[in-house]
Amino acid sequence: MTYRIRRNNNTDTPLPPEEPAGQNPPDGAMIDYWLSSGASGTVVLEIRDDAGNLVRRFSSADKPEHINEKELNVPTYWLRPARTLSAAPGMHRFIWDLTYPAPDVLSRDYPISAVYRDTPLYPLGATVLPGQYKAVLTSAGGKSETQSLTIRMDPRVKTSADDLHRQFELDRKISDALHRDYQAIQQVRSLRAQLKSVTEHKPSPEIAAKVADLEAQAAVIEGVDGAQFLSTPEGCSLVRLNSGLGTVLSALDSADAAPTMQQSATFADLEKALNAQLAAWEQMKAKEVAELNSQLSKAGLPVIDVHKWAAGSADTAQTSSQDRDKDLE
Repeated sequence: MTYRIRRNNNTDTPLPPEEPAGQNPPDGAMIDYWLSSGASGTVVLEIRDDAGNLVRRFSSADKPEHINEKELNVPTYWLRPARTLSAAPGMHRFIWDLTYPAPDVLSRDYPISAVYRDTPLYPLGATVLPGQYKAVLTSAGGKSETQSLTIRMDPRVKTSADDLHRQFELDRKISDALHRDYQAIQQVRSLRAQLKSVTEHKPSPEIAAKVADLEAQAAVIEGVDGAQFLSTPEGCSLVRLNSGLGTVLSALDSADAAPTMQQSATFADLEKALNAQLAAWEQMKAKEVAELNSQLSKAGLPVIDVHKWAAGSADTAQTSSQDRDKDLE
């Protein structure tokens, strides 16, 4: 049995490293497992809900997220070491933080509510609702062991089950919108990179004009970083919408409480703007890109590879966390 308790409610930085302090219990479910001395190969841990739906998947083959210490704006002693699933023989303990995969935001950072050597990158995925879950460990050779896992709510929290469910549902909707936005951004960036490659072949003036027009349209759809969203045409670009959705998600996850009317209304506006941008993007692919590809083919030049977009752009350094888990279903 594990209690769902918020990781940290402090609003300030942690104690300095020279200050004596104890270590808090892990913020999540402790999953102990043992592998025989002859075990070898990949070990997989799946967390599933009571209906059998996949919540989270971990593998000993997972690579820790690369952190460039030179780009950090916080002390390195804040950082939580990567939690990796071990495939070595012997006894092991793995901590699952009771969350779904992290949402597909363009920018992640460490919160000021830091814990010495135990601060994860934010935002985290949606926290699971109290209830029954299963931990399924599959070792090399396909042998699986299943253990029931009961998640109970922090007894200090008096929020009703209905309100917690409303918060969870909105969290998942925002994460889904972020996923669609993120994938479109990677596609647009892939298009722009391929358009640049076309210009390097010194195409005809007609093709060059078409490439320039497409580049201009794609630049508007993608947009650039900025704090404002929705209030201007630029604020409805894919990049700004990703920022806006992340902002609403951060506010929603700041407490175990039902969504406010403002959070719900802002998400509705963001989703509407996102759907309009995605529709414009699909129209561009179906018409403008198709017309360019026809011209490129006749000129004997490489066409824009639309199939490349389905898996995301090579421009991104990591695969979407939601894609990794969806591949299992």
